[in-house]
Amino acid sequence: MAILAFEFFFRLLWGWNFFIFFVSRNESREDFLKVSFRFAAGFAAFAFASAYFVDLPNQNLLWVSLLLIASRLYLSRKFLIFRLLAIFIYILVPVLVFKGRGVIFGSNFVLSSWVLGGAFIGQFLGHWYLNVPNIHIREFKRISGMALASIALRLVWVIGALFLMKVPQEGFHFTGDSDFFAVKGNAWLGMGTFGVILFASRVLWGLLAPVILTLMAKKTVDMRSTQSATGIFYANSVLVLLGEATALYLEKELLWPL
Repeated sequence: MAILAFEFFFRLLWGWNFFIFFVSRNESREDFLKVSFRFAAGFAAFAFASAYFVDLPNQNLLWVSLLLIASRLYLSRKFLIFRLLAIFIYILVPVLVFKGRGVIFGSNFVLSSWVLGGAFIGQFLGHWYLNVPNIHIREFKRISGMALASIALRLVWVIGALFLMKVPQEGFHFTGDSDFFAVKGNAWLGMGTFGVILFASRVLWGLLAPVILTLMAKKTVDMRSTQSATGIFYANSVLVLLGEATALYLEKELLWPL
């Protein structure tokens, strides 16, 4: 499970800071970036702690280290070159992931990170609106719109991965195991009973429900009801967390980029 925890926090770290780049530092004030960096440092710490319990390639730890350095560089208000370097690093890391994992699993990493980043930054920014007055509503509108686009793309990706892209055959393990808790077996698409339940939960609660909630949050932001939108994003964060964690487990067990 440690490898799943590492991957989860790695994706959350990249997605978190990706969305931070789209929040105006003039509108949100510098304290917003400082607090966001503390969250990023926490995500990185959990990733490093998880890596302690599992043998991971050193490149994975390097990627997390680069993201943490970029998060710190982006705090610089005085030196534009530092902020540009931070953005360059954040573009570089997924390129390295693509090179190391291939196009399909690299794309899955990016889409998963966007979904996590959109949900968590949505509730963080919404909470900021409740405590810091006079932030223009366009910041929240921008993030909620991006969060909606991310979860919609994620849903399309999962459908494509199953029915259009032909999931890699090495992901199918027809064991004939009738155990209820079997992830692999003779049920639908080579899954066991428990595997089908996990997959159904991943789609229903990790994709469809977040699409509806994110759309509700966006509509609520458009009505300038930031408090209600923040509550919706909080609920959405829980569903996205469960959905992406389940997807990571299925990816590990079945080699499916979900």
